[in-house]
Amino acid sequence: MRFLRILPVLTLFFILPCALAESDLSGTYSGEHAVNKDTLLCEVTITAEGKGYAISGSYALESGRGATPSFDGSGKVNEQGTLVATFTDSFENTGTAMITPTDEGVTISIRVTDVKDPRCIPLYKECTLKKQ
Repeated sequence: MRFLRILPVLTLFFILPCALAESDLSGTYSGEHAVNKDTLLCEVTITAEGKGYAISGSYALESGRGATPSFDGSGKVNEQGTLVATFTDSFENTGTAMITPTDEGVTISIRVTDVKDPRCIPLYKECTLKKQ
């Protein structure tokens, strides 16, 4: 009898991680983020590639001022369901992108670990993006 009570809980521990691991993040996502008196535009494309994903995207200010970095890289989904990817941008900066699924799209957070050109670093804000 006790086993029947905990069976649904055990089922969640086995089914939920499999569902997260198998969710397909492929698609194009975009969004806006207010920065001072301007708007930061972000777009990311995620493509399934073997057992992982390829990512590419760009950041730009709506006003057209400043740097407009584009980036690409690759990575895998971790146990928590977050895509962790390494990337290189068009200014030769490298780092890690963490892309977490949300109900309507993804949240992207970029950390630059090797700065070659600091002009685009202020643009790398955490952004919530909607699937297109």
